[in-house]
Amino acid sequence: MLRTGVNQGSVLAPILFALVIDDLIRVCNDTDWGIILVYADDILILTKTRRNLQDLFVLVQLELDWLNLRLNLDKCFSMRVGPRHGVMCEPIYSLNGTPVPMVKELKYLGVYIVAGFRMRCSVEYAKRAFLRQLMQYLVMFFM
Repeated sequence: MLRTGVNQGSVLAPILFALVIDDLIRVCNDTDWGIILVYADDILILTKTRRNLQDLFVLVQLELDWLNLRLNLDKCFSMRVGPRHGVMCEPIYSLNGTPVPMVKELKYLGVYIVAGFRMRCSVEYAKRAFLRQLMQYLVMFFM
């Protein structure tokens, strides 16, 4: 049996993954459509227009297909920020024609980004998690 690849968690895995993803970043950021931000396997695409977002999303998918990697379309979302953030527009589509859901809020690297006139981050989830942990600690401490 032929075995290829690197085991997840091995010493080489992050280095080889970084080499592979570096090509994706370079190809996408060499366009004038926008930029992509990548941390590990999380990708954030920032563009000025819906059309540029569609073009860059297709380019990311084509590059990932070429690298034999796949996007999890269940974790793909689009969001509109700016003066027209409340105006619905045509959805972004994947290569197989699946529309990407438009959301008012999304989570990237544990930070919730909220649509609005200006891009902003929400700390409500962090506050709730902190207070929940604090209450659990206090209950354990005083019991």
